[in-house]
Amino acid sequence: MGIDYIDLYETSFKDLDATKLVISKSDRHLNVKGAEIVAQGLYEKLKPLKKYQNLALFNRAFDLYELLNDPNFIEEVDKKWSELTDELSIIKVMRGRIDLTVKRFKDKVMFQRNEDSDSETTNFKIYLDRNGEFLSWQMSSSKTQDREVLEFKNGFYHLVKYEGNSINVKSQRNFVLQAPQENINIIKLEENILFADPKVAEEKVFSNSYYPSRLLDRETQIFILYKIANSNKKLKRKLLNISLTEAYLDSKEVTDLLDENILFDSFMTWLRYGAKNYVDQLTKLISEKKPSSIALKAAAKYYSHIKDFEKLDKLRKENPNIFANSKANL
Repeated sequence: MGIDYIDLYETSFKDLDATKLVISKSDRHLNVKGAEIVAQGLYEKLKPLKKYQNLALFNRAFDLYELLNDPNFIEEVDKKWSELTDELSIIKVMRGRIDLTVKRFKDKVMFQRNEDSDSETTNFKIYLDRNGEFLSWQMSSSKTQDREVLEFKNGFYHLVKYEGNSINVKSQRNFVLQAPQENINIIKLEENILFADPKVAEEKVFSNSYYPSRLLDRETQIFILYKIANSNKKLKRKLLNISLTEAYLDSKEVTDLLDENILFDSFMTWLRYGAKNYVDQLTKLISEKKPSSIALKAAAKYYSHIKDFEKLDKLRKENPNIFANSKANL
């Protein structure tokens, strides 16, 4: 997935009793003692960064691996930083096949780096403000000519992928990166896309206590309902002829429908972020253990989406009452 991480097993957790470091058997999140071990482990890993005088002004132009494992490169940038005194002043740093140029403008600093390989040259441009806060990131490849641009604006990290040197947009995504305060087990990664904590969601699914719609505000419930209606003609016709009263939104048919689709959306979000093997195993267990009609219907939606019709047909045949009744519902 391209996410930086620090492995604390060898240095912090090896040979420790895991049962004494989690909240409970059903909630495997770290308890206070486990969190303290993580904090101390992270401190030891990050402590070498304290030696850099200007790190706060340029760290967002590098990934964590570089900051921790390429000290000569980062140290040279840190030492030369004092040369960026005037507008348009420049410093250059070379390392192997990486050519880095840092240029100061009036209200921002540009980091331009070219990375050469045997088959292509990849060009990156990263813009930070004078305080080191992220503004934008651009990437282009000499091989494909495709471009990617990531900008922070209007509260979103807006990622756009362009086709070649043209202005034709291949895809675009708005990253929010917020945790709703009323529900700490859900993170809003992208606009209108909720990322449920897999550990918590899994435990609730198999204990038949998965009711996420009850944690959402009315606006979000209605948004999801109309999103479902776009592919459900019966529901779409019904929504055109009724008022969305509190009683209707709290009815079992609606809450079950919302919960089913929220779980399916969780499958799709996990899939989107590279967890296909996990989703495949989870839906397999749901098919075998049959924890609830909500979970079974969400698994059926997943099998339909990935076009695994053999598993879909098997699931429907093994649970005729659930899928026969679903035809009569919304």
